[in-house]
Amino acid sequence: MLFLLLPGLLAGQSTTGRISGVVRSKDGLAVEAATVLLHRKDSVVVRTAVTNALGGFSFGGVAFGQYFISVSSVGYAGISGGLVEVGASTPEAQELVLTHTARDLREASVVSEKPFLQWKMDRLVVDVGASPFVTPGLSALDVLERSPGISIDPMTSLISLNSRPGTVVYINGRHSYLSGQDLLNYLRGLPAGSLDLIEIMSQPPAKYDAAGSAGVINIILKKNQADGVYGSVTASGLYGFYFRTRDNLLLDWRKDKVNINFSYGVTDNKGFADQHILSWFRTGYGVPFSQYQDFATSTITTPVSHTPVLSVDYQASKNTSLGANLTGLFTSSHSVTDGPILLYDSLGRLVQHTDFISGAKNPVAHYGINLNLQQKLDKKGREISADADYLYYHSPGSQYSDNYSYLSDGSALAPYLVNGDIPSQVDIYAFKTDYDQPLRLGEGAKLEAGLKTSYVRTNNDAQYTQYDTTQGKWQPDAGLTNHFIYTENINAAYLTVSKELSKKWSAEVGVRGEQTISKGDEQVQGSRFSRNYFRLFPTAYIKYTPNGRHDFNLSYGRRLDRPNYQDLNPFRFVLNQFSVREGNPALQPEYVNNFELSYNYKGDITVWLDYIKFDNLFARVVKSEGQGNDWITIQTKKNVAFRRNIFLFVFYHKALAKWWNVNWLTGLINARLSDPANTGDAIDQITVFRLQMGNQFSLGGGWSVDLRGDYVTRRLEGIRIYALPSGSISAGVNKKVLKNKGTLTAFVNDIFDQFRPGQTSEAAGFFMKTTNHPETRYLTLTFNYRFGKQKQQRQWSAGADDEQRRVNF
Repeated sequence: MLFLLLPGLLAGQSTTGRISGVVRSKDGLAVEAATVLLHRKDSVVVRTAVTNALGGFSFGGVAFGQYFISVSSVGYAGISGGLVEVGASTPEAQELVLTHTARDLREASVVSEKPFLQWKMDRLVVDVGASPFVTPGLSALDVLERSPGISIDPMTSLISLNSRPGTVVYINGRHSYLSGQDLLNYLRGLPAGSLDLIEIMSQPPAKYDAAGSAGVINIILKKNQADGVYGSVTASGLYGFYFRTRDNLLLDWRKDKVNINFSYGVTDNKGFADQHILSWFRTGYGVPFSQYQDFATSTITTPVSHTPVLSVDYQASKNTSLGANLTGLFTSSHSVTDGPILLYDSLGRLVQHTDFISGAKNPVAHYGINLNLQQKLDKKGREISADADYLYYHSPGSQYSDNYSYLSDGSALAPYLVNGDIPSQVDIYAFKTDYDQPLRLGEGAKLEAGLKTSYVRTNNDAQYTQYDTTQGKWQPDAGLTNHFIYTENINAAYLTVSKELSKKWSAEVGVRGEQTISKGDEQVQGSRFSRNYFRLFPTAYIKYTPNGRHDFNLSYGRRLDRPNYQDLNPFRFVLNQFSVREGNPALQPEYVNNFELSYNYKGDITVWLDYIKFDNLFARVVKSEGQGNDWITIQTKKNVAFRRNIFLFVFYHKALAKWWNVNWLTGLINARLSDPANTGDAIDQITVFRLQMGNQFSLGGGWSVDLRGDYVTRRLEGIRIYALPSGSISAGVNKKVLKNKGTLTAFVNDIFDQFRPGQTSEAAGFFMKTTNHPETRYLTLTFNYRFGKQKQQRQWSAGADDEQRRVNF
């Protein structure tokens, strides 16, 4: 009731009104970037506006009286409308239709280049269709990698923004219903031609869930408005050590008030990764190493994923829209890792040799349903929307680890053989509602408010057995077996007010409140915990535009990251006899305070300066336990004191020539991590350099060439965990065919096979160096074909956002 009453209280009495409308061409298409002038009855111009991507425009704070509107745009004949009365009631929305000029149609091809990057107060918007770096043969993942500040780690499957992992990915305002490698497979199968906009929010407004310390990436897909069928097919073959395929079908059908959209993606992404781990063991800092371990493995993975998505929208009336979305993910993934594990004494003499082989099956069945409603309440711009979601995940996973050990004289030790059934199930329920209303506080004033509630239940039942050599049979392994049930209820509300203070200044302030109620129950060991806390997350933005060349933005936001559900599970996942990964039920949320200052010059050069402080940071930790020949390393996460990062990035994009477009980013990151209780050192600190360079060369005749490179220096990733430097160079060629409806693409990833990610880890009891060699050099051949008539519109958002991100199958 407060949210519904507050707009009226703020509005008060006023002698001003609002005029809005839309500009279309004669064939019904929206005309973007048209100049709209508001004239008094005596023809004096009082306001100026530019139409958005939907052809819309709006003038707020207009004094009562009579006005008329004129519109002009390149390639069209100008037009003026009739008189409009602005009074106590808001006038009907204006619809103005432009006609192409005859001279333009006969003699010239007039091209109005709209910028593919739009720097708004709280986000950067990438117009995919206007980008010179995007061809229809690319995938959505390729488009993301070509967007400012975004990078993808092929080892962890994490999408990072400005070198900050933990980015939340949305599609059409709602989570993609995928995570990790499955999300990447989905984006690989989604053709670039189906993308409309990408919204990049390093400082998301209060409307978004507070979770996600690195910000939000929202991918907005095209939605057809023309009656009939529109679609595309994309087929890709990848030629490397193994042959792989990535295919996608997209169909869109519209008739009158009904629109049905269907997509189906199939990805076969078989690959390998070699890994070499050297570990030195000791009893404490300053003590000589007594043993070291040499572990070289090769892993083959055979993931196949199917991703069907069905959306149905119904325009029930002029003011009411209804929609339903069905999503699915069905994967079959099998991985096998093997290799020798060699243990040496301090003098380098072989003590023990272990032959190791481990396998895991991680099939996932996921489906979700979303129901949504959008209702316009009046002609003044008030509207309300609601979304309800149910999401289900089930993974009947299993694994095994066989370890056969021998002493240096060749005598066999008792083998370590373990099997595990590790099924997991997640149920997510979410409901949210949002309310928008213009405010009578002058032009551009707006209020947004909303509520959200979600409930999550995870059920992980891990049953392990170990082979007993003395009895010659399999026995339950009490040390690994566990049954963990976790429930979480989050209730949230937000309020945001934005205002154009003048022609040069605009501002936005908001606050989001979230209550979290969670319970964890480990039924085998009998450990339980419960938490109930409420936190406020304010946001503030201010933008200054002194003229058309310069933009300054200053913002502040507070956010948090909750642990993934699996990170809270005390379950131990066996990597091999000497290495395990386990969860930590004591993990608490981490909180992030972010100050960001950015400057943009003519849309070509942008400078970001970020100051970010993480409190109660949870970070990756590697520890050791054991003695003699029984040392093991344990990978986990824990909360540390704080982390402070300072980011300085410079992004440059420009057409240096008619045939050469550049998209370059370079930056410095200074990271400082405090963990005095565990390392004995008060601070880890490092400065990181990052460089991303994209180049697109247009050769004419439908031919173009892409050349990209990426390099990053050593960086801090956890408590005394440092990532090794890495980089790669990739190139491709594109050719438009079939009257520009088809595109052929050939792309070679990591041409020189130089991508070698890795890390060093150190604790009191050990030092470890890991080097990885994934299969990143391969040739991709892609064919994309588009058919049907297209006329697009934007889509709106929905509900189960943060909860989706934390499901990490």
